[in-house]
Amino acid sequence: AGASQFVEAEFVLPKAEGDENDGRLTLSQAGGDIKLNIDRWKGQFGGKPERESTTELDLELGKVTVVDFSGEFDDRRGPFAPPVKRAGYRMWTAIIPLGEGETRYFVKATGPEKTIASHLEKLQAFVKSAKK
Repeated sequence: AGASQFVEAEFVLPKAEGDENDGRLTLSQAGGDIKLNIDRWKGQFGGKPERESTTELDLELGKVTVVDFSGEFDDRRGPFAPPVKRAGYRMWTAIIPLGEGETRYFVKATGPEKTIASHLEKLQAFVKSAKK
């Protein structure tokens, strides 16, 4: 499988008080190198997010990589849509292994920083509930 991702499900993360936009949660499956995916997401923050972290969670089904970026985000709502630069955005992504191959499940939340923070606890619990 290549590095392309196909969104299988998309959800609205209702905006926090004071934020202009709702957040977006997507679930997708993809293959390819984890670092290449992380680099691509970093590119959506101009290659230099204001804040970034990558951590690993040890779950029953394997190592889950959690990536957290904040800064000015190129918000693109489709492969051919022009990006809209949005300051103060955050992307929180969990990369969950699926079986033996290179296929992984991606849980990705993007939106205004305050909105993502307001949903973070539930997103983390959702990822930790993943089963084989």
